[in-house]
Amino acid sequence: MRIESLTFLRFFAAFVVVVYHHGKGTALADWARPLMVSGPQMVTFFFVLSGFVLMISQHGREGQPWRRFYLARLARIAPVYWFAIPFAYLANRWSQDISPGEVLLHASFLQSWVPAHVYKLNIPAWSVSVEAFFYLVFPVLAFGLRNVRVRSLLLMAAGLWALTQVGLTMALANGLYDRQDVLWRSAFQYLPINHLCSFVLGIAGGRAFVLRKSLEPKRGLLPLLACLVACAAIFWVLRYKWYIKSLVGMELPFAVSLMAPLFLALIWTLARSNNPLTRLLSLKPLVLLGEASYSLYILQNPVIYGFRRFVYPYLDSSKEAKFYVYLVGLVLISIASLYLIERPGRRVVLWAASFLPRLARPARSYGSGD
Repeated sequence: MRIESLTFLRFFAAFVVVVYHHGKGTALADWARPLMVSGPQMVTFFFVLSGFVLMISQHGREGQPWRRFYLARLARIAPVYWFAIPFAYLANRWSQDISPGEVLLHASFLQSWVPAHVYKLNIPAWSVSVEAFFYLVFPVLAFGLRNVRVRSLLLMAAGLWALTQVGLTMALANGLYDRQDVLWRSAFQYLPINHLCSFVLGIAGGRAFVLRKSLEPKRGLLPLLACLVACAAIFWVLRYKWYIKSLVGMELPFAVSLMAPLFLALIWTLARSNNPLTRLLSLKPLVLLGEASYSLYILQNPVIYGFRRFVYPYLDSSKEAKFYVYLVGLVLISIASLYLIERPGRRVVLWAASFLPRLARPARSYGSGD
């Protein structure tokens, strides 16, 4: 099952991350600030959406071998991720020393577990390292939660989220994130375990969605209003973070999963709706951008390094105009990457895996009694 109205949201979230990293001082960022510079929050959105969509896509496939699931996930994330590594290495080697071990760490999707090395090579790829961990544990979660009632699962997910937020808030209260030690800051923001609650919330929401008696999207004004209210709530929280902090009387981990329930509400209302907004988001050009969003996200740093070296010197324009040239170029390169790298690379990974020797014992499946 695929919900087209959710696909474009991946592009919008990736687009915001790009603006956050490279265009904070532009008029585009000011147009809808703070939404257009909410990069860390958009990564939380990715994690919630990932759990939701993965649970929906795997519905009815619970008996498939674990290795088939893992190969499918590897084929999805690896080609463009690995393609970006040598370009990121070439771009970074002029400003910092990068060892072969650090390249291997990134190539194996492990850098988020070693906070001191997150800032090496392709920095945005840290979230893919977190996603790889989520993919690793997904079959275990699907197997362990297969008989849990939806209401209990939602309560468990909410409890994990609340426990995570309390722990992170205490870390902020103790000044860990404010310390000059980069290691503490990286551990706070990038460790996969700190983001697991977002993924689990998405899983719980996805399971509740597929187990409803009717999956037919709802029409009418009420579902549209629900979507708009969810959007307004997200924007309000982003706009008035300072006010929320003053009410609570302490710093809150807005950058690490705090807004996950609001994102789940938006995802749920869009998935359950059939209205002008969802039909707009389902237009083929917007869906294409959503499909290219992974390349947009992964290639943002290698592309801007290339533009700064080979394009910007020939542009007699302002810094902001150069950013817009980069932005358009990045979108076009990402669409090309979808057709030339991602999709062919996916087929190559699956083809190569077919030659691997099978394990002697039967493949374990998840979601069943095997």
